[in-house]
Amino acid sequence: MKSIAYRSTLQLAPLMLASFTLLPAYAAATDDTLDTVIVTGSRGSEARTVTSSPSPIDVISAQQLEKTGSSSLRTALQKTLPSFSQRPSGTSNDSIARPYSLRGLNGSNVLVLVNGKRRHNSAVINLDSTAAYGTNPVDLDMIPVSAIDHIEVLRDGASAQYGSDAIAGVINIILKQNDNGGSVSTSYGEYTKGDGGTIRQTLNKGFSLPNDGFFNLSLDAKSQQTAVRAREATGAFYYPQANGSPDPREANDKDVQKNGLPKSKAINVAYNAELPLDD
Repeated sequence: MKSIAYRSTLQLAPLMLASFTLLPAYAAATDDTLDTVIVTGSRGSEARTVTSSPSPIDVISAQQLEKTGSSSLRTALQKTLPSFSQRPSGTSNDSIARPYSLRGLNGSNVLVLVNGKRRHNSAVINLDSTAAYGTNPVDLDMIPVSAIDHIEVLRDGASAQYGSDAIAGVINIILKQNDNGGSVSTSYGEYTKGDGGTIRQTLNKGFSLPNDGFFNLSLDAKSQQTAVRAREATGAFYYPQANGSPDPREANDKDVQKNGLPKSKAINVAYNAELPLDD
């Protein structure tokens, strides 16, 4: 026997606000187990599993995100979801909120949900020369990876159900609901020896509230050093002399093209809380 129970709750979180929580209930008199319940893209009260869903849905667990070693949710999704890719950044403001795409469409066509509730778009408008020009998708890097329980990605157009911002699909980020325990992790990496060193610290802790409520706190902190991608430019920088020989200044002038990643520090904090009102 498989059933779904509803519980009236008051949701308190900076990322979401809801009045109902969908919880699975299992019958003790049977050995049948319910497959992973997917609420993204489902219609009506009947929950659909991944295998029975009429549209392709990917479920990415917190363990998969952690194994990528990425310090941002956007980079972690690129490594775990083949249909998700990052757009090249061509201007400085795009380095603040980097663009991305799902199924080849820009981020403004991707609906991002947090616990089933719409996440607000970024205030930074992309001004590069790619297909992301003029768009302002949700800044995924603002959501700590340590706060995520799993992610459901609907890889199909869902504008009829969710609106025009879901043409490329839906990314539903489900936050952790643990009321006890927690986790701490520290990582360090470099692009090359002595270049672009990055240290990352994550923290997740659950606290219990009255009436089986919970308060889950998460923190992601990152400190990244400058990553230099400099190289000497080749070719002639001065006109040759009248006799055709190279200008003598060529031997002493070295033009170096400098680019790479800037030094940056970031701290993301999020909480997810639930306080039941009654039974």
